[in-house]
Amino acid sequence: MMQKIRDYFSNFNMFDWCLMAFAVISIFVSSILLKSSALTIICSLMGVIYVILWSKRYKIALIFCLIYVSLYIWQSVNYQNWGEVIQSAFSLMVAIILIFCWIFKKNNENKQLFFAKKKFCWQEWTVICIIGIGITVGYYFLLKSLNTPSLYLATINLSVLTIALYLMVRNHYIMFLFFLTSNLVQIFIWLRPVFTGSNIGIESIPLIFSFLTFFISNVRGLIEWRKSAIILKANCEDSNVHREKDEGEN
Repeated sequence: MMQKIRDYFSNFNMFDWCLMAFAVISIFVSSILLKSSALTIICSLMGVIYVILWSKRYKIALIFCLIYVSLYIWQSVNYQNWGEVIQSAFSLMVAIILIFCWIFKKNNENKQLFFAKKKFCWQEWTVICIIGIGITVGYYFLLKSLNTPSLYLATINLSVLTIALYLMVRNHYIMFLFFLTSNLVQIFIWLRPVFTGSNIGIESIPLIFSFLTFFISNVRGLIEWRKSAIILKANCEDSNVHREKDEGEN
């Protein structure tokens, strides 16, 4: 058991350890100072563990994702952040789908996930834009009927997350831009009660640190994805040059 745990962490670099240390320390310190609830602390920690393991493409990250999203739904219900409840329910469904897709695939001996790089045609982007506008309007009236606080932010975040989850299922790197936008919006959603001086809002600050960790991790994910795409393109061009050279010699 301990050997398996060591194997997971053997792939961590200095950035991973620093990010983990920052997240854990900031969550624990803020939790102690602000007397946060056990639910807030556990939810924040599960989110950090999930996102760091996910950045390493480990399948076990999906298990932590299920735990984190379930706790986050509970936390959001307590604050009546219905937009977060809905988007978390979507995330939960996507996580379950990905578990079935990746855990039960034939090539299951690899503990890491490898994302293919997909290209979108302009027709698909057009459909995404049209649907995005439609769901934004629908989400606004739905959240308004539920008396959701931070209505505009909640609507934007729900729409952005819906598109991001679709792009994640389609394995397109643009998903990182949508996740980054969502992370920033979520930070402001949870900061709003703090600005109003709500004691309940202040005790949820550890969640803000977890979303900040998400943001940093997604920035790294976007950079690494683009780097791998550039390397892949260069290798393809190099192989094409060698092939043309060999054909010319023959």
